[in-house]
Formats: sequence, structure tokens, C-alpha cells
Amino acid sequence: KLEEGKIKVSGKLLSPIQGNLTAQVSIVYVNKKLVVKIQNASIGAMSIPTFLLTSLEEAANQAINNLIQQNSGTINIKSVEVQEGKILINF
Repeated sequence: KLEEGKIKVSGKLLSPIQGNLTAQVSIVYVNKKLVVKIQNASIGAMSIPTFLLTSLEEAANQAINNLIQQNSGTINIKSVEVQEGKILINF
């Protein structure tokens, strides 16, 4: 679900454990880098600890920005904005 400034994600996690996953994420574009920030996440009633969220953020940010760098000749992002129901990416 896309809301002003944030993305709410939900789904069924199948591995390494099973349960309903929910998370709230924000995305910004700063200094030619896409930055993903996970505000909170849980599996069922269990909140995912901050140290795991930090590791997930780092891995996501590295993977996304590696793709952007590999395609720097074809991808030139100027800004990213999350609005109600949509993500705007300006090239």
C-alpha cells in the first residue's frame, strides 16, 4: 500500500520461518543514491529486531544502488516521491 511518504508491505513469509509479514518502508533519493529505510517490520505478533532491519536495509540499498551504477548510462534518476497510491520517479 502506497501512502504519503511511505510504503506498507504485507504478505506471507514462507522461509526461513512461516508467518504473516508486515513492514513500513520509506524511499528517498539523495546524492545520486536511492535510500531505503525500514521503519518497522513484524512477522505475526513478533517485531523484527532493529539490528536485523539495519542489515536488511544495508543489503537492499547496496543491491539497488549497484543496479543503478551498472546502468548509469541509461538510468539517471533525479528524484523519487511516494504519494497516495503511486511512486513518482523523475528521470
